[in-house]
Amino acid sequence: AAAKDAAIAAAMDYFAQVKAAGSEATNAALSVQAAGSEGVKVEASRAAATAAKPYNAMLLRGQRVVYDYVTHSQALAAAGNHLQAEAMTLASSAEQYQMIGQVAQANQIMMTAHSLLSQGDRMRKEALDLRRKVADVQAALPLYQQAEQAAVASAAQQASIAEMELPPPAVY
Repeated sequence: AAAKDAAIAAAMDYFAQVKAAGSEATNAALSVQAAGSEGVKVEASRAAATAAKPYNAMLLRGQRVVYDYVTHSQALAAAGNHLQAEAMTLASSAEQYQMIGQVAQANQIMMTAHSLLSQGDRMRKEALDLRRKVADVQAALPLYQQAEQAAVASAAQQASIAEMELPPPAVY
């Protein structure tokens, strides 16, 4: 019985040593894995940023186009309205020339008024056309955002898979 108790005590001591060694190995593996996962995170972040660059550039370009088109459209609309007002003033002036009997000058002024009016109409139509183009570009911008997000997710996943993963530590 004493030998049996001694054997059990020795086995328990050995089991305690194995358990302590396992615990140390587990802690070491966890610290290595934590350090490795930081590297994976950094690599995944770099890959995601690289994948996002072209989409982000197109998104910024699209926003710039929208800004430029809106600005130009507003300028065209304002110029068109100004020309229309000028044409109305000239038409009124032509009417006064006609009333005092200067028909030739009245006709000349009226032709200028019609020309300004048609030029103003063309400018306003061009402004409307630009606004339609702005709407088209604005409708496409969310697609670039979605494509950017998909590229980021894919690149991050690929970078995570490409890194050698440590097996999970054994629990004793």
